[in-house]
Amino acid sequence: KWTPFHGGSNPCELSCLAVGNNFYYNFGRVLDGTPCQTEPGGVCVNGRCLKPGCDLILGSEQKEDACMVCGGHNSTCLHHHSVYQSHSQIAGPFGYNEVTMIPAGATHIRVTDNSKNYLGKSELSQT
Repeated sequence: KWTPFHGGSNPCELSCLAVGNNFYYNFGRVLDGTPCQTEPGGVCVNGRCLKPGCDLILGSEQKEDACMVCGGHNSTCLHHHSVYQSHSQIAGPFGYNEVTMIPAGATHIRVTDNSKNYLGKSELSQT
């Protein structure tokens, strides 16, 4: 009796552990298209684990840049930098003030606060 063994040297080979024994056997390559256990999104092709790049080509090394452009060079990003300064003593609902609005789809966002205040986040309802 055999059980699957995922600790073999090649994720694209069918390895099984002999139940009740301390050895496994390699039965050869799995079928093309079998998902690789070691690479999320990867599939086995001709005995090799290939992962698609952002261009959806198996084995491609293309990656998204910080601007989410496939194969880009971070040249199309829109950078925004601002410092919040309130001259008003009037607080919003529950004592919160709106500092900024982050547009839908924005990525690689960094918000910092050097005060002793608390930062809050809210989402607009989709109407």
